[in-house]
Amino acid sequence: SSYTLSLVHALESSGHLLSVVMPTSQQSWAGKAHSTNEEVVATPLWHETTATNSPRSYPWFLLNSTPASCIQIALGHLLEDRPRVDLVICGPHVGCNITSIFALSSGTTGAALEATLCGYRAVAISFARATHRADTEEAFEMSQHAIQVIDKLYTQGEWTPGTLYSVTIPCLVGVAREIAW
Repeated sequence: SSYTLSLVHALESSGHLLSVVMPTSQQSWAGKAHSTNEEVVATPLWHETTATNSPRSYPWFLLNSTPASCIQIALGHLLEDRPRVDLVICGPHVGCNITSIFALSSGTTGAALEATLCGYRAVAISFARATHRADTEEAFEMSQHAIQVIDKLYTQGEWTPGTLYSVTIPCLVGVAREIAW
């Protein structure tokens, strides 16, 4: 998603320590599929954080795999030298994952489901937008709203085993909106 970098920068600027692992290509409609017939290669990509209060910079990893496989490989292997993951954020997906058929078909939701099956808390983020082309102002606003929701879910969510949250942020640039819980 072209909104990924905006969300990453917003999370880093809010003081979150991130590890980024994602597929090398678009994986819409992958659901919770796993890569089983090919060798999965993790390519490190160095990303220096722009946030002044972010404590470290780690490589991002791009995997020639599905979102669910990326989560499983990240949590089981790639992030072993880092602080324990306390929340998995998947996305942002561009579109709406607001019905069962879309949620179950979504690679973003499939990745979040994989994280919960591995024993982690997870949030799947979708930006309700018709196009994948991100406008800077729009990406910034949507990312800021996503952070508010993520932070509230992190501190006040009901995190029973197997729980994941799927969050859709509507695109309403310049329109003040209240977040409904």
